[in-house]
Amino acid sequence: MKFRPISRLLRQIYALRPQIVILNTYRLRIDHEIDLLTRIDDCFYIRGLDINDATYLEQAYSGRSKGYYKRNGLPRLSDPRWLGLAVFDVNTDRIAYVAWIIQKTVSYLEDINLVLGDNQRFVKDGYCVPEYRHRGLHTRMEHERINRCVRDGAKEIFIQIAADNPKGIKSVTENGYEYYQTNKYLVITGLGVYREIKAFCRSKNLFGRR
Repeated sequence: MKFRPISRLLRQIYALRPQIVILNTYRLRIDHEIDLLTRIDDCFYIRGLDINDATYLEQAYSGRSKGYYKRNGLPRLSDPRWLGLAVFDVNTDRIAYVAWIIQKTVSYLEDINLVLGDNQRFVKDGYCVPEYRHRGLHTRMEHERINRCVRDGAKEIFIQIAADNPKGIKSVTENGYEYYQTNKYLVITGLGVYREIKAFCRSKNLFGRR
């Protein structure tokens, strides 16, 4: 028991370790919806999120890093530039999977010199709640996000995948995405820092504009 506080302290110190993460951006050019969707269990249904879903989203993000929901969840629910899509479990009324579509340019995209036009979207931050993994939700939601973008008039869709994630790269390229560009990010998990390095050097601001 006496070692637990030390273990917790070590985890907190480790979370303050700066890391360099390399992300590749991919672009999909598309003018039609995906017809063949991965089947998921009947206990699931998919719908958009709004500010009334704050409690559900907070619960879904409870297993992520400290402060993640307040930084990256709650603000998006009331920001029209962001659209959240979620898979709900009808039996528990809980979110099983959540993903986001950026509909208008945000500072995160400005950092990588990407300005969205009316017919462009950027999909980001797909997250499956751990107990719902390996049930086909990720594949289904990748297609659902594409279809939602197309229905809203998008002809080009962007996504980022870590350069050291061959499985993720294979998944997006099989969906028709093509390589677009590469960016390096400074990441300090314990401080909630996730900043494109060149943008950080220009502004000297770890957190960027919210």
